[in-house]
Amino acid sequence: MAVRDILLHMSDDNLAQARSKAAMTLAQIHDAHLTTLYVARTPNIPGYVRAYITEEVLEEQRRQALKAAEAAEAIFVDQAKREGVSHEWRVGAGDDRALMELHARYADIAVVSQVESATEHAGGVYDLAEELVLTAGRPILAIPYTGSWPKIGSQVLIAWNGGREAVRAVSDAMPFLEKAEKVNVFTVNPGEGSHVPGADLCTHLARHGVNAEAHHSVAKDIDVGNVLLSAAFDFGVDLIVMGAYGHSRIRELALGGATRHLLGHMTVPVLMSH
Repeated sequence: MAVRDILLHMSDDNLAQARSKAAMTLAQIHDAHLTTLYVARTPNIPGYVRAYITEEVLEEQRRQALKAAEAAEAIFVDQAKREGVSHEWRVGAGDDRALMELHARYADIAVVSQVESATEHAGGVYDLAEELVLTAGRPILAIPYTGSWPKIGSQVLIAWNGGREAVRAVSDAMPFLEKAEKVNVFTVNPGEGSHVPGADLCTHLARHGVNAEAHHSVAKDIDVGNVLLSAAFDFGVDLIVMGAYGHSRIRELALGGATRHLLGHMTVPVLMSH
């Protein structure tokens, strides 16, 4: 098992370069091919306004979007060549969610940014990381909107509860875990009994050559998401691995509290699977 094909979400947002740099780092660590999908956005124009806008104006908007894509491509290609990263550039016009969902299914992992605020498109207001983790069928690596990450995955925290989503996340993260210097398996509010939380997982990981230790915390009155972030700080990790709990919806996205809290308040990159 290895990460050989990385998909990077790119557009004209102000987090694009930090996200690109993190994806380059990831490609170098795993000797992987980096495919960048640039989403050429055009303004979301309400139907009642659209009738008053000429085709010439709309065509100019499309030209400007493609011009921005060309400028971004030049920067990306130059950086990839300097970093010695195998790369590919793609351009798509339309909705970020639909395009990323499609392309992510042919990659090992998709790299997106934590958003400072939800993105508004014709389909409504949404958080791209939240959407993709539940719909793409691939693990998502979300990069915080603050900080820089010269290393991703040298010190790892696994948020472990033994559930299906957590199992899937550990499996998807195995290429990261096998390269990590140290892995901390962390359980919040384990059940009563003599069983040591995470011990069986540590034994399993050891058979893959992963140096892992089990830890747990009892914090009944504190939000699980905050406990995980505190543990990440205490252990000095540069990657959190966790399952995403939730389900798709017709209109509203329902995610588990810890999942949504991590996506909203992450201080280190987070790898999530559903």
